[in-house]
Amino acid sequence: QSVPAFFLMLFAKRGATPEALAAKIGLPAAALKGTLQRYSDDARSGSTDALGKSSDMCAALDTAPYYALDISADSATFPCPTITLGGLKVDETSNAVVNAQLQAIPGLYAAGRAAVGVASNGYVSGLSLADCLSAGRRAGAHAARKH
Repeated sequence: QSVPAFFLMLFAKRGATPEALAAKIGLPAAALKGTLQRYSDDARSGSTDALGKSSDMCAALDTAPYYALDISADSATFPCPTITLGGLKVDETSNAVVNAQLQAIPGLYAAGRAAVGVASNGYVSGLSLADCLSAGRRAGAHAARKH
């Protein structure tokens, strides 16, 4: 993944300050600077960030340059360096998606890379099939029992 990531960064918009980057990508400078500051403060204090990223995976973003990577579906370099892994918090006995209070959201289930998955050093299409099948079977069985 390092080669595609290198090319993505090679053509990325960048700025020497958060404000300079914000101007290049059309964001309010104060909003980007504030977001980076909060994230970096959390990283330095050893806290989980505002979106729940564990502290051992956080690092302060204090060193320029700052980059904005286009990982949208219509990007010329998509999806080479980007793979969605997880994101939705689920009850691992039913695969029901849970809210911030860890209560199941009625009728909402997630399987595959949206909820679980182990990434390898390089992505090979089809690696998540087992994740999809096992989590999907668990979610389907739970939904069938409830309805």
